[in-house]
Amino acid sequence: MFYAKSVLRATTALATSACLLGSASAWAQTQQQEPAELSLEEIVVTGSYIRRSSGVSQSSPISVIGSADIDKIGATNIANIIQTLTINTGSQNNPDAFTQNFSTGTSNINLRGLGVSSTLVLLNGRRQVVSGATTDDGVSFVDTSSLVPMIAIERMEILKDGAATLYGSDAVAGVVNFITRDRFEGFEIRADYQGVVDTGTQTDLKIEGMGGVQFDRGYAVAAISFMDRTSLTTGEKRLSEFGGPDVSSIGQPGTFILTAPPPNPLFGAIFNGLVGAGQTPAFADPGCASNPNSLPPAAVPAFGIPAGVVGFCRLDFGDFFNLVPEETRLQGFAKVGYSITDDLEFFTELSFARNRAKRGNTPTFPVLIPQTIPGFSGSFAPGTFGDPNNPRAIAPNPFNPFGVDAIALVRPLGQGEPVDSTHDSDTFRAAVGLDWAINDTWRLQTDLVAAQNDFTVSAQDTLGTEFFFALNGLGGENCNPLTGVPGVGNCQFFNPFASSFTAPEGATVINPVTGLPVPVANSDEIFDFILGRNLIDIDSDLLVVDAVLSGDLGDTITLPGGKIGLAIGAQFRNEEFSVDADTNSNNGNFLFVSGAGTRVNDWEADRDVAAVFAEINLPVTSWFEISSSVRYEDIDNVGDTVDPKVGVLITPTPDLRLRGTYSTSFRSPSLFQQNTEGFVALAQLTDPLVGNTAFIAEFTTGNQNLKPETSRQFNLGGTWEPSFLEGLSVDVDYWNFKFRDAIVKENAQALLDAAGETFRNTGNPLPLLAPQFVRPLGAALPLLSQVNTQFVNAPSIETDGVDLNLRYVMDTDYGVFSPFFEGTYIFNYDVFDPTLGIEIRGVGNRNFRNVGDPTPRLRFNSGINWAMGAHSFFAVGRYIHDYNDDQLSPTATFLGEENGRVSSQFTVDLQYSVQLGEYLDFAENVGVTVGAINVTGEDPPSVNTNGGFDSKIHDPRGRVLYVRLLTKF
Repeated sequence: MFYAKSVLRATTALATSACLLGSASAWAQTQQQEPAELSLEEIVVTGSYIRRSSGVSQSSPISVIGSADIDKIGATNIANIIQTLTINTGSQNNPDAFTQNFSTGTSNINLRGLGVSSTLVLLNGRRQVVSGATTDDGVSFVDTSSLVPMIAIERMEILKDGAATLYGSDAVAGVVNFITRDRFEGFEIRADYQGVVDTGTQTDLKIEGMGGVQFDRGYAVAAISFMDRTSLTTGEKRLSEFGGPDVSSIGQPGTFILTAPPPNPLFGAIFNGLVGAGQTPAFADPGCASNPNSLPPAAVPAFGIPAGVVGFCRLDFGDFFNLVPEETRLQGFAKVGYSITDDLEFFTELSFARNRAKRGNTPTFPVLIPQTIPGFSGSFAPGTFGDPNNPRAIAPNPFNPFGVDAIALVRPLGQGEPVDSTHDSDTFRAAVGLDWAINDTWRLQTDLVAAQNDFTVSAQDTLGTEFFFALNGLGGENCNPLTGVPGVGNCQFFNPFASSFTAPEGATVINPVTGLPVPVANSDEIFDFILGRNLIDIDSDLLVVDAVLSGDLGDTITLPGGKIGLAIGAQFRNEEFSVDADTNSNNGNFLFVSGAGTRVNDWEADRDVAAVFAEINLPVTSWFEISSSVRYEDIDNVGDTVDPKVGVLITPTPDLRLRGTYSTSFRSPSLFQQNTEGFVALAQLTDPLVGNTAFIAEFTTGNQNLKPETSRQFNLGGTWEPSFLEGLSVDVDYWNFKFRDAIVKENAQALLDAAGETFRNTGNPLPLLAPQFVRPLGAALPLLSQVNTQFVNAPSIETDGVDLNLRYVMDTDYGVFSPFFEGTYIFNYDVFDPTLGIEIRGVGNRNFRNVGDPTPRLRFNSGINWAMGAHSFFAVGRYIHDYNDDQLSPTATFLGEENGRVSSQFTVDLQYSVQLGEYLDFAENVGVTVGAINVTGEDPPSVNTNGGFDSKIHDPRGRVLYVRLLTKF
């Protein structure tokens, strides 16, 4: 039924397109008039399917970054390139453990801060599969770390306005097209080595090779790359202060909320005094300060309580994580083209990426579900453990220093070596196609792409059922909890108190039930019993079939400016996504990565997308052209849409080209956003009810009722290349995007803030006790353990700004000098948050408490390139404007208040290259490059958040030196 419906709608859309293409409401993509004697190759450029001469101009703004430009950046991967783009903001290319943990080992693009799923990434003009990993906001994206070896990239073409009319949904903010070196001939080897020099030992070592041959009727190229990256740990380079934002209220040893007055005189007196004052006391473990990573509470002057007694025993976890994860990447690419006949060409391309990443975590995560530690019945005297005839079915805990049942906020281990989480990504892609020159005018291109990403993530965590048994003396692989005796034989206690690591070696206490001694220290066997690794395997698959017929209408129908260009095409896509989690995750048996005992269910889904599109180029006069395109797309379980694009290109003088475009776009919710049956991310959240800040689980479910997001965008710009100053080029573009029904994940902090506002204004705590905010039942202190969120449609996101690019090439007796400036200034970034119900002025803001991305108002790169003979030198300064940090105050975002600033940053990169063949005969084809990234060693601006910096904007490494060796045969 779907295919019949799609064919019917496709036919209708083609007819509609033909009518629209005959109208004057069209958009322009054109070319400069070249002298008649020049025979230029006709090519397809990003943003159009109509072939035209190389060196053309278009109505859409396009940036081209060639391989030489990439080399100057000193990049060892695509993420390094993306981070330097002023039009990119909020991408996740320095993934940290706190906001982007799940997607460690990946990278992405975020043009205009409109979301990592709003920029379509193409490889040789064809789609790539989205990663199985999503962002912690549940957004799917193409992993640019899994494309092709960088040595195989000839250039990047970036279309900076909407292009959904030609390429389909996901191109709402623009397109980034990676073009490979298909016509390469010979053999090339490149070795890159770079390292952080001020702190730590982090290095990247990358070896790449590429070979290519040309033969009578075709070509073949192949490339392979291997990168080995060592980690930069927060123990080596700490960007936050000890006791600063990297603090958990759940430590080791932990904090205990007593359920009755303890018989111990000190704790009993404090308990009764505070309860009498209307407070629920939380007692830090008496040995809190014995862990060097712990922060004991201060004294409470009003009650004369000794320091370190009442309050939370917190853990500073800042030394356990990574600023740069450990990674290995093995990537390969091959392409073969062959002319079957003079008019028919065939190609096939294959690529793979095998990426492995490890990130350090705390030795164990906190237990988000408070645990009950059994106490003792009867009298309590110092040095004893209560009545041996305790009638409890589960024995009292012999290590409990309080003497009564206690609700424990603990983690099993908070010191020692970090424990790695692993993030494994395997990507495969195959494309085949035919290019048929039907005649001198018309060509038919068909191709098929099949791609898959398999992403697996694993981390160690505490097992809920096993931890419960172990706290009650029934832990151990060979202990039967139904028949075993607590602490006897194969059944062991887990000691959650400080005595587990402060008591002398071999120390024991008496089990009050059996009268037998039990060890105070926890054994390796008991840790093996209570700890396990979660394993989530995610598969993402893509199948795409394209067909495009392009040409011109010949001499029969012409316009004063030339022949009318036309392209019509169709596309079919099938997308599949599945999640397969381990049994403990399915059962919600992990006490951190499963949130508050929430089940992470397995699921799978797929959908078909059918589309037809058409494009026309109308050279109205020699100086005025109009182009237009329109696309009809039908998406399973989402709906259909028709989106047009119109553009004009005006060349009033040979020196000046003016351009403008207007288009609408459509982006459907991803399969993940519609269908996920349990996605857990951990976030640093402040609970207005209790007043504490802690890592809390965000449990997100899919939403089948999501509406597709729509947008309209326009661009006005021009290029000036004055004839009286040869070598100068000035590009200016004003861009404007308006999104409606933007698809976002609810912001957990915004949900808490909205409920907290009601609490502050009315004194009514019920909004903060709603089922959306999961709190332990019956607990004396209703600590937050989970926030339930879902994907929703935000009413709007609107942004506009200006791009300015200046270049001047001066050929002198002392070499070629090329100064340049490229910058982006954002006027507005307005987000209507669906939770808060208000419009937020997000420009110049970190946007921590809403659904937006960090948005510095100004970014620019400015520098100079010099080349003479065998030598070249490159220097560039990179500037990121300061912006507001709204994490600490909920009103800062609402009212535009300044609540702490993320400082501006200016860094300088330098590079020098020399061709050794100029001086050494045996090194005829050898080049050496040395350089420095952030040569002055500027640290990223301090942010009062986990990790101490804004990982979506800044690079944490500091000064990086590198050397590159390139040889050709």
